[in-house]
Amino acid sequence: MLGQAKLDRGQIEQVLVNLVVNARDAMPEGGRIVVQTMNVDLDEAFLRPDGGGTPGAHVMVAVSDTGTGMDEHTRARIFEPFFTTKEVGKGTGLGLATVLGIVQQSGGCIRVKSQVGVGTTFRIYFRQVEEAAAPDDVAAAPPRGGSETVLVVDDEMEVQALLQTALRSWGYTVLGVTSPSEAIRLAEHHPAPIDLLVTDMVMPEMSGAVLAERLVTMHPDMATLFMSGYSDYSVESIAHSRARTGFLQKPFAPDAVARKVRDLLDTVDTVAPGT
Repeated sequence: MLGQAKLDRGQIEQVLVNLVVNARDAMPEGGRIVVQTMNVDLDEAFLRPDGGGTPGAHVMVAVSDTGTGMDEHTRARIFEPFFTTKEVGKGTGLGLATVLGIVQQSGGCIRVKSQVGVGTTFRIYFRQVEEAAAPDDVAAAPPRGGSETVLVVDDEMEVQALLQTALRSWGYTVLGVTSPSEAIRLAEHHPAPIDLLVTDMVMPEMSGAVLAERLVTMHPDMATLFMSGYSDYSVESIAHSRARTGFLQKPFAPDAVARKVRDLLDTVDTVAPGT
């Protein structure tokens, strides 16, 4: 029987989405993706490169592909923020940095094996726990959904896919694009109101803040949720924005997105008398 590990469900889903999408992109001519789990015992020597950890029973999750593979130089840099081998506009290089952040935050470690022309395998290890999940973890109240229209703008394909899938599962109508220019064209021709913009702060063509300013002229009642993987962005950095504006730090769990979206949509703009 597979052992138990204490993890955030939304975050581990994000890890798997990122790894599977990367595997798919590494196989432009098709191939095979295998997701595997097993119990393993790790010793101190294995864990030492990651700065510690407790030797013993772990749960391993592996994602393998039969794609193009990587040379040693590329493999050594894949977790660096903004390092990417994809074409300009196809990704920001934050996907694997997000994966590493979630794994380390969860007390785990990750190993990568790759060979050019053969494929790549990511193996993630989490410490096994004996205790059962707490009642709050098992039966936490799910976030409330809605039927509003949400425009998602993120040039990181993995994040885009995760957000679209999550928001649609909560009932929202989701319009997804991967660039600010696409978002502007869509907003100009969309016949109905757009209730919420969910946008990355850092994108090649323009910042999320500039994009929001452009779009709000077309959809004045639109709320805005900014996202960023940079730690120096915060609510204060977008304080100049209009009301009904929020911020979400990457990486995040899908449930956190759903709750933030619902909070923003439920917030009513307050306008001072006489304005």
